[in-house]
Amino acid sequence: MVNEAEVVIVGSGMGGAAIYRSLQGSGLFVVVLEAGRAISAGNTHLRNLLPRGDGGWRTFLSVMLAEGGTTSAPLPGLGNCCGVGGNALVWSGIVLRDTGASEAEFELAASWLGARIVSGSPRQEWLREAHGLAPVPLAWSPVEGWHGPMQLAGPGYSPLPSQAARRIVHRGGRAIGVEIGDRIIRARHIVVCAGVIETVRLLWASGLARELPGLGRGIAHHPVAVAQVAIPAEAWSRMAEEPDIDRPAAVREFPAADGAHTLIIAEPPWMADGRAGGRATLSIYAYTTLDDDPNRRVSFDPPCFDVPRTAAETRCEERALSNAKAWAERLGPILPSGRPRVLPRGADQHLVGGARTGDTDDPLAVADRNGRLRSLENVWIAGAAALPTPVTTHPTQRIVALAARTGALLRG
Repeated sequence: MVNEAEVVIVGSGMGGAAIYRSLQGSGLFVVVLEAGRAISAGNTHLRNLLPRGDGGWRTFLSVMLAEGGTTSAPLPGLGNCCGVGGNALVWSGIVLRDTGASEAEFELAASWLGARIVSGSPRQEWLREAHGLAPVPLAWSPVEGWHGPMQLAGPGYSPLPSQAARRIVHRGGRAIGVEIGDRIIRARHIVVCAGVIETVRLLWASGLARELPGLGRGIAHHPVAVAQVAIPAEAWSRMAEEPDIDRPAAVREFPAADGAHTLIIAEPPWMADGRAGGRATLSIYAYTTLDDDPNRRVSFDPPCFDVPRTAAETRCEERALSNAKAWAERLGPILPSGRPRVLPRGADQHLVGGARTGDTDDPLAVADRNGRLRSLENVWIAGAAALPTPVTTHPTQRIVALAARTGALLRG
């Protein structure tokens, strides 16, 4: 039984794994707490799926971010809102940099994720030649499959399962430790990277809401429209005998100035609609970015989630749908089951913010740009909750880049 550590990391997902890796070789005794099951072995990026049925994160998304918007809805089953080992909410497979980190930090994150261009696919070659679409790096290898927290963290990553953090115990502007069950693990430093809802909940339960007026505010997701088409028959004739047809292949258009972009994934024939005629299909994901909105928030007194629907959000969805339609019409015959449509709010599962980092004059920031909490000098925030601005696509690379920055300061 562990009762003391130099660094306690709350949450074993991509943020926690990046903090752990940055501390390797430092000589510090690091403990990682995980509220759910132990991280499992295997070659899938979804290493630990969310609980099914009522009370889990799926219920949370369907209730809180349902199409049409829900305001001041009660939070269901918060104790089960955990994606064990991350990646059930943040996918590491396709590595797309966003804003908010330096070039060097993004490059470090890509190397830690094992991101690389998977070349040699006739599907990618056709998309490049015919439509000018560039391949994107994948956190994938033929041996390990999709990379997740285990590959990111490196050797020795063994989070303690079923250890839910109840609150941070603190006195005089410093944290003493983390309360789990009926005991406290004392720590010199604490890093909280437990996802958006659980990070906010832990800080709230620790009595920090009054000192951190931005806590729970500035939460964001991003609109996305989808479509699916069959690769045209004449193009498919040159790639039907591709030996590695199940190997992932993904391309993207060059992102617009406002961050909007379209991601296209070439799926193997077995994933296609039966009406695709045995051909591989192209799944189209058109992303846009919401503006900041301090009124999108989660609070715990009483527990509620406010997600006002705005005219700006509707315009973003309309733009995403227009982009998805344009690419679908350009790439091939649209499948009946793949008609262009906007996904329900929150279906991207890339919720960010709520315990944001930022400058001292940012009213929504609860921590400085390096992740140090404003009210407790030895508590740090990382992961999806810490991202300082809305995202355009899944935020894995930015999460890792910013967590590595925080980890470097801890190491020092």
